[in-house]
Amino acid sequence: MKFPECESCGTKSARWSFVGNLLAAIFKVVLGTITGSKGLVADGVHSGADALSSLLILVALNISGRPPSERHPFGYGKVEYISTLCASLFLFVGASSIFVDALHTFGQGVQKVPSNAALLATLLSLVFSYLMYTSNKCAGTQLGSPALLADSNESKADSISSLAVLCGLIGTKMGFVYADTAAAAFVSLFIFRMSVEMFFQGIHGLIDTAMDKEDIDRITVVSLTIDGVEGGSDR
Repeated sequence: MKFPECESCGTKSARWSFVGNLLAAIFKVVLGTITGSKGLVADGVHSGADALSSLLILVALNISGRPPSERHPFGYGKVEYISTLCASLFLFVGASSIFVDALHTFGQGVQKVPSNAALLATLLSLVFSYLMYTSNKCAGTQLGSPALLADSNESKADSISSLAVLCGLIGTKMGFVYADTAAAAFVSLFIFRMSVEMFFQGIHGLIDTAMDKEDIDRITVVSLTIDGVEGGSDR
């Protein structure tokens, strides 16, 4: 941990992430519905899933910080990996709903071209999600928290999906009426990928997978440079 304030910052970061994602979800869904942007609504669903996962992560951080007990002598740290699994499932469900709606629109045809207000809303969402990403990334790295790092990945995915929605909206202004729907489909596929990565990250954390051989070799080389350390790796 670089600074003593990092622990307090980590807790605040998780709280602000929940509140921010919840407000962003409401903002995007309402504005997307009003302006007719399926991409913005899809981005709102993504933020809603992020808000739920942020809430789980906040709870997990409170539990994992408890000291070891007689019943749990190794502490509660792995609760964070469980919250990562739950977050991945929320993202998967959200991505599924977005993708199905996009396919429906491709089949039925575009009924309404998004208005200009959707562009401004998407720009604001892009800036906000990037700021949340940098905050959670810093806190998660300093505290070594897999849950906060998972939350930062979700914020990163949110900023990238907002960028895709922005490109889709610009496309509709250039005459490509399906560009916004295509952006929504892209966002869903991106969220699918993120959810799968987070799922396996949680699984690996729970079952204590072995360290990569390359990492072990690097640690061995560094250890042997210390005075008093003898022997080498026989692998």
